Amino acid sequence: MLVPILQNTGLLFLSGIGAYAIFTLAKLKENEGRLHLWVGVIMGISAFLISSNSFTIEGIPVQLDAKAGVLVYAGYLGGPAGGLIAAGLSAVHHFVIGEQNVWIGTLMCGMLALFGAGVARIYISPVWPHVPGRATFSLIVGAGTIQFAAALITAWNGSAVSTQSIAVSVFLLALTAVLSTIIMSVTISYANTIASGLRKDAETTLRLRLAASAANLGVFERTVNSEFITFDKGIANILGIEKHDGRMHLKRWLNFIFKEDLSIALTSSAKVWQGEPPREPTLFRIRRTDNETRYVQAHWATEPNDGSPAQRVVGIYEDVTVSVEAQQKKIKAETRLNTAVRIAGIGLYTFGSDVGNCTFCSDLHAAHIGMTPDAFQEMVADHSNSLKHIHKDDQPTVLDAIRRVKHGQSQTFEYRVIHPNGGIRFIRQIEEPVSDENGNVIEIIGTSLDLTDLREAEMRLRQSQRIEAIGTLTGGIAHDFNNLLAVILGNLELWLETGKEEQGKKKIETAYKAAKRGADLTTNLLSFSRQAPLQPARLNLNTLFESTLDWTARVLPATISIEETLFTDLWDIEADAASAENAIINLILNARDAMSEGGRIKIETANIELFDDDIVSSGLDIAPGPYVVVTISDTGHGIAPEKIDQVFEPFYTDKPRGKGSGLGLSMVQGFVEQSGGTISLTSEVGTGTTFKLYFKAAVDAAPLPEDAPPKQRTSKPTQGTILVVEDEPEVLKVIAMFLESAGYTVLTAKTGSAALATFKSSRRVDLLLTDVVMPGRLQGGSLITAIRQINPDLPCIILSGYAADLTSGDNSLKSTDIRLVKPVSRTALLDAVATALELKSQTDGATL
Repeated sequence: MLVPILQNTGLLFLSGIGAYAIFTLAKLKENEGRLHLWVGVIMGISAFLISSNSFTIEGIPVQLDAKAGVLVYAGYLGGPAGGLIAAGLSAVHHFVIGEQNVWIGTLMCGMLALFGAGVARIYISPVWPHVPGRATFSLIVGAGTIQFAAALITAWNGSAVSTQSIAVSVFLLALTAVLSTIIMSVTISYANTIASGLRKDAETTLRLRLAASAANLGVFERTVNSEFITFDKGIANILGIEKHDGRMHLKRWLNFIFKEDLSIALTSSAKVWQGEPPREPTLFRIRRTDNETRYVQAHWATEPNDGSPAQRVVGIYEDVTVSVEAQQKKIKAETRLNTAVRIAGIGLYTFGSDVGNCTFCSDLHAAHIGMTPDAFQEMVADHSNSLKHIHKDDQPTVLDAIRRVKHGQSQTFEYRVIHPNGGIRFIRQIEEPVSDENGNVIEIIGTSLDLTDLREAEMRLRQSQRIEAIGTLTGGIAHDFNNLLAVILGNLELWLETGKEEQGKKKIETAYKAAKRGADLTTNLLSFSRQAPLQPARLNLNTLFESTLDWTARVLPATISIEETLFTDLWDIEADAASAENAIINLILNARDAMSEGGRIKIETANIELFDDDIVSSGLDIAPGPYVVVTISDTGHGIAPEKIDQVFEPFYTDKPRGKGSGLGLSMVQGFVEQSGGTISLTSEVGTGTTFKLYFKAAVDAAPLPEDAPPKQRTSKPTQGTILVVEDEPEVLKVIAMFLESAGYTVLTAKTGSAALATFKSSRRVDLLLTDVVMPGRLQGGSLITAIRQINPDLPCIILSGYAADLTSGDNSLKSTDIRLVKPVSRTALLDAVATALELKSQTDGATL
């Protein structure tokens, strides 16, 4: 009897092993029907084997076995389907041996299985296959009860058995059911515990493998003195190895590392084997089997881990290609952004919520103000001096912008900075507040831009526009004014030549001088507006100074001395000699007026070659090239900084009333710039003023004189017919009187159309003298074109009260045509007429 009992017990444990096998198969959990099927089959086979090893006790009319525990757990773990499968397999034994109570045994098997399934429905397990304590107790009691009932039915069905035997049989059947269920409970519990641990280990391993794969990690190891490295699938994926046995020779391993990075990897590896692995991961490049470049970080661990030489090294390769390339792109983007910011001249800064707390200041923002970043942060932290660098007139604007930004409003504002070098810089700032989720401003981000060059260019443009406007006004005035002066001067000149009364003649001379001063005024106005009628010629300023200073020194008081430093080999320039002399005299007289108590005037000349960098650093508005520089400085009272920009304005003067017209420096500036140069000014109050005049140098060789002397006129022609065209009757009358008094025949016309008609109807016209601007369709140039279609060789003299009209590029004019600006003196007019007629006679003679 002992053997069958041991066999049944062993089969119960075998059922537990089968349950363990089911518990460890994770895939079965994915399909509940398949899971219940396998539970039913495994438990049914165990129940069949247990039934096959049933035993009897002498005097007891029933077969004893331990299948009750198996069947109730088959129903509990496998559900109704699994339980009935197990019950069916167990019932096969009853039919095979053909025992007397086969149907009762079959019914009992089914009831045990269904009872287990019912308990599972009542006491639901939170995690399959865990069996709650109440469910275990119910299974034990239920199995005993069902077996007890089955024993009573079996004993009642066999009437030949004694009552005592029936009682013993019922007890033993119930006891085997209880014991087998208890053994199954313990076995299932241990099987679940062991399987759960293995499942957790497997899940942990799987998670680690998945995490390593997701994180592009691979593990390898090597023992001391070994030439082989073992590695996992992660390493194979990183290196691009498809087929491998998890081992690799050290030499091949190192071949994957870039040659340029090999020293980095070997240095780190040497420290690892010395027991001093780097605290930071080692970054280097590898080349995969498919030639793709990857960036890896090597992490190290050693055994032992006590600082002694390593016996075993475990390493982790981390593929950081994506992050490294992203970082490289970020660095490139930041570099491009910083370059763009630097090129654009944009400064950056940030302020915290605390007043004066500048958390960041770029070099460029500090440079805009003339400081270093540290100096700027220190300055704004001092509340009493935080705005000392800002022009006092602009401080309210800045304070208002700061207040608005702190209240969450973006601001764009501009102010002037007093640079440490004493200059004024124009700065534009844009500030943007950064708020938290409650709307409180926690940071202010700002940019700054130096607009000094732009603002100075705008001021120069406005100056140019003012000059242009004045030039336009001056041109119109000059035209009409010169016509008036032509009438006045012409009549005065005629009277002076023919008048007899000496006293009246003096008065007329006074009036003539006044009219000449009026003509000089229009010349000065035109000079300021860059429209004066200049006659540029090659000249040397040293020679001009030598001739000018001889008489200039005589008009200076004895308390003022002149010091000359004239460069010996000074380059020539192309300029109007008279205007250049007037400009020099003007500056010398200004210097005299600035030194009422005496002083020194220093005059220097020099050659200079200006390059792009020189022009940028000096701020000069001229093109690069060779220049002659004239420097005139004095030791006078100087000019206040706020007045320096005004001294070149027309009609501006700080001299007492009646002591200056305010056109002197404007005229000098206009002449120099019209000559292709520029003028600069530096001054310091109490020290003096320095003017520098830059003239474009004429560095090409001067033309050699002609071998043959020019032909001289032996006599001036005083005969010929001249057609005079002038729309101003009084001017026309004066010109006609000049010409007739010299013996010429004069034809007159007031319009171009009338002049053309007169020319066509006249038998002879030797010279055309015409105004430029006249009423009607035929202006001066058009009239010349029309007449020269009839007589191409007719000489012409063009008159205008506005010099610009004479240099307008009219294609009708020839190089031999003479241009005169009204008012013109009688002598100048007669000389021009004689020259034109003489050229005509020379041309006619050459033709003959």
